[in-house]
Amino acid sequence: MAASESRLLDYWAKFFRGAHMDTFTVIERAITVASFDRSNEFKRNKERMMEELFSYGTKNGSSSRCIGSDRMQFEVVAEGD
Repeated sequence: MAASESRLLDYWAKFFRGAHMDTFTVIERAITVASFDRSNEFKRNKERMMEELFSYGTKNGSSSRCIGSDRMQFEVVAEGD
């Protein structure tokens, strides 16, 4: 891991610890706020964010993987469908 990436992770770790709630609640609330405040950008980035979640463990050197994540496909459904 590069030094700048390590500093960035340290920054976010401190941010989450200072939020006075667990990290998962912060993430869930951030997703909710982003989906309302920046709905178009959120829709454009939703698939990339899902890929990030499902690929966790393959990028950081961990051997853990989501079952079937190497073949997972995401479908974006238009509103009203």
